[in-house]
Amino acid sequence: MIRALAVLSAIQFLFGCSRNLPDGSHERPFDEVLWRSAQGLEQDEASITPRQKMLGDLVDKNLLGKTRTEVIALLGDPSTKMDPDGPGPALSYPTGFERGSYIRIDSEWLLIYFNSAGKMARYEIGVD
Repeated sequence: MIRALAVLSAIQFLFGCSRNLPDGSHERPFDEVLWRSAQGLEQDEASITPRQKMLGDLVDKNLLGKTRTEVIALLGDPSTKMDPDGPGPALSYPTGFERGSYIRIDSEWLLIYFNSAGKMARYEIGVD
C-alpha cells in the first residue's frame, strides 16, 4: 500500500498533477466543444472563464501522453502570441484574465511542453 502511494505520488509529480493550478481550475469537466468555442473564454460573475474551470480535468485526464498533433486535434490551433519557444516545441492557449490579481489586465495562458519523444511532458500557467 505504501509503495503504491509512493509510485502514484512520483507519477503525479513527473506529469505535473494539476494541484498547482489557480483556484477554480477544477470546477467543471473538460468539454472539447466548449473549449474551442467563443463561450470558452467568456467570464462569469466571478470573472472566471469555462476554460479556466476545465484546466484541472484537462491536464489530469486529457493531455498526459499526447503528442503535439493529438493536443492540437483536441484543443484546436494554438496561439502564437504567447509562444514561449517561438515556433518551437511548446504550444500556448489563452484561458482568460489572470486570476488572483486585484488589477486584472494580464491574460492567463496554458503552456504545454513536449519531451524529446514528442509527448506532452509538462505544462505551466503563464501570464503576459
